[in-house]
Amino acid sequence: MSSKPVQTTLRRLEKAIRELHEELAQALYADFGKSSLETLTTETSVVLSEIQYLRRKGASLRKPRRVRTPLAHWPARSVIWSEPWGKVLVLAPWNFPFQLALVPALSAWAAGNQVVLKPSERTPATSALIAKLVAEHFTPAEFTVVTGDAEVAASLLAKPWDFVFFTGSREIGRRVGLSTSERHIPCVLELGGKSPAVVLEGADVELAACRLLWGKTVNAGQTCVAPDYVLVPSHLQEAFIDAFRRALHDFFPQGPLASQDLARIIHRQAWERLEALARSGTIACGGESDRERLLLAPTLLTGVTWNDPLMAGEIFGPLLPVLTYTSLEDAKQHISQARDPLALYVFGPPRQAEAFFLSVPAGGGCVNDVLLHFANTNLPFGGRGSSGWGQYHGAAGWRTFRREKALVLRPSWGDWPFRYPPYTTGKFKLLRRILGS
Repeated sequence: MSSKPVQTTLRRLEKAIRELHEELAQALYADFGKSSLETLTTETSVVLSEIQYLRRKGASLRKPRRVRTPLAHWPARSVIWSEPWGKVLVLAPWNFPFQLALVPALSAWAAGNQVVLKPSERTPATSALIAKLVAEHFTPAEFTVVTGDAEVAASLLAKPWDFVFFTGSREIGRRVGLSTSERHIPCVLELGGKSPAVVLEGADVELAACRLLWGKTVNAGQTCVAPDYVLVPSHLQEAFIDAFRRALHDFFPQGPLASQDLARIIHRQAWERLEALARSGTIACGGESDRERLLLAPTLLTGVTWNDPLMAGEIFGPLLPVLTYTSLEDAKQHISQARDPLALYVFGPPRQAEAFFLSVPAGGGCVNDVLLHFANTNLPFGGRGSSGWGQYHGAAGWRTFRREKALVLRPSWGDWPFRYPPYTTGKFKLLRRILGS
């Protein structure tokens, strides 16, 4: 695939997505009540940013990279080329149904692969819009969309792909990983996990509460990088609760359930699960719910222990338990028990917060903010261990969807006789001097 048709298609696609914003906002609102502003900030703008990156950097990313050649190989040159994997399957989730479908799929296509995208059946209006958009700008041999339920996804996964990219839960990701590994198919798994937030001594508690509430408000907390719980020093717990309560009132003066800015819980089963989890602790603020409309207010919970159901797995909703710690080592030990957070958020004086962040294994994160690393095309995004493996966004996505291969280019002149038998003592001494060993 030459770079010129790629550039032309991406330019047209960018224009089409800009014109499509209102229709997309209506689709997402129909699917689970997502606001138009959230559609702009968490869906279209992220996809457009990825397209712009691929337009700017695609040609340079395609170029081979020359690397150093050992003296013993002279007069050869060593080059790293990359090539597309071939046929790529992208399995997308429902929570960011536009962004998490198109960002990896477009990256895979721009990298030269044939792409099949399976969007989520949980968001039918958005999935239909994606299918229409793709059909208008790509041939079926380049990029096609297949809609359907879990059986369709399983049927697709069983086919002989060259590469699989999956975003979703740990449980389903485990099945995808087993299926691909048994058939020696490389894959990326973008999963979830319990992403902690830590408030350090000296932190701006008002700021921390405001931004953590925002992180739980986006998509009604139904995001893989949402803060899953917050650790605060024991003596700051009440101050944090008061700040969170004020921020909740500022965000929703008429109450969260009366607001058009709060998304619905995706389906009844998920709503009931969250309602049950909320009983693990004491509601410090929030807690309002509407079963018929599948609404659940951002809710701060106290009195939660590490053995409660709320702490057993990823919450994936607007519940935020607040727990206390006595020392930084205590906080690190608690985080390590949940293993491999996809994101880590640390609030405090920048140097101390950065030092704490770097001392805890995590997929990525922010200091004095939440979620923003996920929306920066210039940063690689991905998990580690049980929160997934592999990365994408920008250059990381390009590297994911192409395989590097080594090439040594050597002319027919300039042969070294010491490489051939018989291996004499003189040849051994000369070669040892050249190799520096």
